[in-house]
Amino acid sequence: MDEPVRPPPPRAPRRGPAAARLLRALVLRSTRDGGDRRGRRVRRDRPQGGRRVRAPDDDAQLLPPAPAAGPHRRVGDPCRRRVPRHRRRDTAARPAGARGQRPDGRQVRRRARRGVPRRHLRRARGPAPPTRTTHRRRTAVTATIDTPALLGGTPVRHTAYPSWPVWDDGERSRLLDVLDAGGWWQGDGTVAATFARNFAEYHGARFGMAMTNGTHTIEAALVACDVGEGDEVIVPGMTFVASASAVLAVNAAPVLVDVDPDSLCIDVAAAEAAITERTKAIVAVHVAGCAADLDALTDLCRRRGLRLIEDCAHAHGTFWRGRGVGSWGDFGSFSMQRSKLMTAGEGGVLICNDEGLRDAAWAYSDCGRVKGEWFYHHATVGTNLRMTEWQGAVLQAQLDRFPEQNRIRNDNAVALNAALAEIPGIRPQRRDPRMDSQGNYCFVFHYDAAEFAGLPLRAFERALGAEGIPMGVSYPSLSDLSVFRDERFGPRLRASAPTIDYRHLHLPNAEAAAASTVWLQHRLLLASREDVLDVARAVEKLRVHATDLVARS
Repeated sequence: MDEPVRPPPPRAPRRGPAAARLLRALVLRSTRDGGDRRGRRVRRDRPQGGRRVRAPDDDAQLLPPAPAAGPHRRVGDPCRRRVPRHRRRDTAARPAGARGQRPDGRQVRRRARRGVPRRHLRRARGPAPPTRTTHRRRTAVTATIDTPALLGGTPVRHTAYPSWPVWDDGERSRLLDVLDAGGWWQGDGTVAATFARNFAEYHGARFGMAMTNGTHTIEAALVACDVGEGDEVIVPGMTFVASASAVLAVNAAPVLVDVDPDSLCIDVAAAEAAITERTKAIVAVHVAGCAADLDALTDLCRRRGLRLIEDCAHAHGTFWRGRGVGSWGDFGSFSMQRSKLMTAGEGGVLICNDEGLRDAAWAYSDCGRVKGEWFYHHATVGTNLRMTEWQGAVLQAQLDRFPEQNRIRNDNAVALNAALAEIPGIRPQRRDPRMDSQGNYCFVFHYDAAEFAGLPLRAFERALGAEGIPMGVSYPSLSDLSVFRDERFGPRLRASAPTIDYRHLHLPNAEAAAASTVWLQHRLLLASREDVLDVARAVEKLRVHATDLVARS
């Protein structure tokens, strides 16, 4: 019987010159160290505690000397068992850089040597440099107190700013008075009407009407000014939608115009250019409490025979050349919604100086009733926009403390304006010198990302909020809202404005402001001067570390 044919022995894998030299050095080192020709280790005596002691290398001169520092990687014993990561000893005393780094902080590109398995490579050992490496980007962020809070540092603010709304026993006692009196609506009580009269007097107007909210006050003003179907009303593009939706509510067409790039208020030249034979009124919004150019607006409306309605939802306590805003035009509309400078949760006040306009606006808000007539005599079309006595009680208590709050906000805003103006890339909202004081519904400043290493606006706002600064939100440009771009909006808009193409409307200043302005909540302005200036410190801190923030974003 023939012998079985045996397969030839397997050939050893071919090795490159570098690998061959390395293997010979390892074998020689192993044999001199007490191992056999195959590189297997020989057990040595163990000291007390049973820990293996490695004999000193006699052939160290045959191996390349390990550098004191640098990216050189030491090759270990290929046959030695790898120690699990969780059992490795602390590496705080390593003589070279941490993993992937040199001692000078430079990154080391890790790449397997040709012909040597990756598992045989060992990282250079040494003390970790005094930096912390982020895992999302290969950048080192110095972990000091100045590091932005978003990157793990200490925030500028450790304590919260004053909360809003502010209330005390004044609101409580007035509410109890209304409860005890039993007259909970304006028909039976006098609290809301008294508050409206006091509020109008504070702003330099003769008459005040307490209504449900700041949108309805604009609507009532438009009705009193005989604005209706087919008419056009000029509205700035940088405002809350209510400034324009109130126009739609009376079947008129809002004509959107651009704003001044510095004040964010209506551009008077743009408003004049938009006037047509159908234009009936202008709604001028005092954005963030900054007054529009009332001298130019009143002159324009007088020359062109237009009504001027001031939207003062942000401007409680703003004074222009000695008179409160809202008393310059035909009407001044104020909001008392929860976020406003005076609040009862909801509410609005309409002020004016003309008695005839007052009667027309109040009749619309009181179901068409005329003052002095029988209760069920409805002389005109109207609706119910009356404020409750509860709201009037709260707002009277708010008005009692408002002058002092307004002074504190105004003084702190002036100081913060000066501090932020010194930071490159920050430009506060322009403050017209004709304003005696500014209500400061929000503190607004323009942000130039180029001075902050290209950090996007939203990332900057998140980082500033992480420092403990209460952030607001900028309005979008009205030209970007679907209510004006959607052809399916409804017959109301198409019937009253068949020639206005909102879909192709472009308001460059309003759109740029929406994309580059930062709005801070007004409650921070009620803090101490040092606390308010923390805003400037936080902004400067983010500018210094802008590159690190960009790497993280």
